[in-house]
Amino acid sequence: MWGDGLVISTALGSVSRSMALNGPIIHKKIESLILTPICALSLKFRPIVLPMDANLIIKIEETSRAQGTVYIDGINSKMFIEPGEKIIIRKSDVSTVMISDLNGSYEKTLFENLQ
Repeated sequence: MWGDGLVISTALGSVSRSMALNGPIIHKKIESLILTPICALSLKFRPIVLPMDANLIIKIEETSRAQGTVYIDGINSKMFIEPGEKIIIRKSDVSTVMISDLNGSYEKTLFENLQ
């Protein structure tokens, strides 16, 4: 992909991040990874939904004139990837418990916020 960047999110992250870039809204019960390009330089690069067990390799081309920057949600830091380097993104073996709104449903909250 050639462009300004790539948002990689889960279904919970798709509503705020991917949707802001015209990416899909994926229900939280669907375990998936959403890849949404930021200002892609070609119309052939569109948002795509992959299964959660996909292993992604993100590489900065050796011919790139700039390094890549990785921001991780929830972590107050950033990493740099130099041309020729790569990172691998995969599902963790460790899961976490999320707190949910006890007064409403996910669908109700989602549709209310979209109106």
